[in-house]
Amino acid sequence: PKTENRTSVDPETFEEADTYFSYVRREDDKVYIADNAPAEIYGIPDYQHGTEKPSIFLRDDSDLGAERLSRSNSLLLLAGNAGIEVTMDLLLVDTFLRGNDNRRVTMHLSPANMHPSYATEEDVLQAIEFMEKMYEQDGNVEESSSRLYAQNAARRLKKALKTSRLEIMTPSFYQTPLPFWAAPKSFTEHIGHFDVMILKADRHYRRLTGDLEHSAFTPFTRLLGNVLPPSTDILALRPLNFPGTCIGLPLRSVSKARKRFSASWDTTGILSVSELINVDEPEKFF
Repeated sequence: PKTENRTSVDPETFEEADTYFSYVRREDDKVYIADNAPAEIYGIPDYQHGTEKPSIFLRDDSDLGAERLSRSNSLLLLAGNAGIEVTMDLLLVDTFLRGNDNRRVTMHLSPANMHPSYATEEDVLQAIEFMEKMYEQDGNVEESSSRLYAQNAARRLKKALKTSRLEIMTPSFYQTPLPFWAAPKSFTEHIGHFDVMILKADRHYRRLTGDLEHSAFTPFTRLLGNVLPPSTDILALRPLNFPGTCIGLPLRSVSKARKRFSASWDTTGILSVSELINVDEPEKFF
C-alpha cells in the first residue's frame, strides 16, 4: 500500500513527488524515493562525525575501513550484484593490489544457479573484458583518461588472475541458508586467513545475524563473539531495505531516521551502513 509521503522531494523538479517509501514487496511500475535520493534531500544529520551535514549513512566507518585496508596484505571480498556494482568491486581490488606487491585478494562469488543479479565468475570475467575495451570505444576527450585507466586496470586484473594474486571462488556454503555461526570449520578457518573481509549485499549481511530480527542497537560482538576469527576485521556494507535486518547502529542516528521516515526508516532503501567490525572489540559508540 502507498504510504503518505510528507518528506520526499523530486530531485529533478524539487517539487512534491508521487513516490513510495518502502522497498519491501517492491513493484516495478512504481517510483520509490531511493531510486533517486541525493543525501542533501533525503539524508539525516551525520552525528557520527559531529556535523549537521546530511548523510545517507546511519553508521559510516568508511574512513576506518580505508585505514584498516591500508595496513592489510590480504582481502576477502564477498561480492554483491553483477553489472556496474561488480565493476566497481574490481576497481577496488585493483587499487588494493597496486598498493603492495605482497597483497592478495580472494573474491567469493555466487554459483550461476542462484539469482540473476548475483555476481558470478562469468560476470567478473565479462566486466574485466568490458573495462579493457572501453578505451577503444568512441568518447570525448574528457573521458579518454578514465577509459585508459579502466583499460589498464583490466590488464592488471588479468595478470593478477594469472599469478594468483587475485583468486575467484564459489564456495558451496553460499548454496545453503546457514548463518556464519553454523558454517563448517574449514570455511571459518578460510576466513581467518585474511586481514579484512568486505561483506556486501543483503544476503551476506543476513548470515551475520542468522536472518533473525534483532534490535538495531544490538552489538555485533553479542552475536559473533567466538564465531568468526578475531584476526579478520569485517567491513559490512548494505542498504536498509528490509525491517529488522541491520544491527550495530548508533541510537542518535536511528532516532533521527525514525523522525524523518517514521516506520519506513529501515525499508526505504535510501539509508545505508558501512560498519567495521572486530568480534573481539565492542563498538565504541555503545
